Amino acid sequence: MRVVTFKIWKIEKYLNEMKEDVKNLEDIEWEITKFTRSKQVFDSSFCPHLRVRLVEIKPSAEFELHEHEETQILYFAEGGDGIIELDFKQFPIKKDLVVKVRPGLCHGVKNTGKSPIRIIVFEEKMKSDSTQTPYIDF
Repeated sequence: MRVVTFKIWKIEKYLNEMKEDVKNLEDIEWEITKFTRSKQVFDSSFCPHLRVRLVEIKPSAEFELHEHEETQILYFAEGGDGIIELDFKQFPIKKDLVVKVRPGLCHGVKNTGKSPIRIIVFEEKMKSDSTQTPYIDF
């Protein structure tokens, strides 16, 4: 009986932990700033060096050129009209565009359309010994 009780407890614990592994974006609160709104899909509690966010950039909003020495980023555009700039080269943003930003690469995003740009952002911190958080705060 004791073994069965332990197994049931272990299964219940596992199922409770799985609730954090499966998320519906509709259930996550929007974080709203002057130029964006975003949802933290997974943070460093999921993986110590990875953060995943859904970001909407408002019309006419712009993130000026900047760089991150210890973070690489992957943008996956779900929709909207705009421009992403990588080391002073411009690329039009369109649905299903995937952009890799290596550490130290100068980059920026500008919304040129009349509706929000919607991007899934994967940020990976490259060095674990840094005291600064290299993540982008949209």
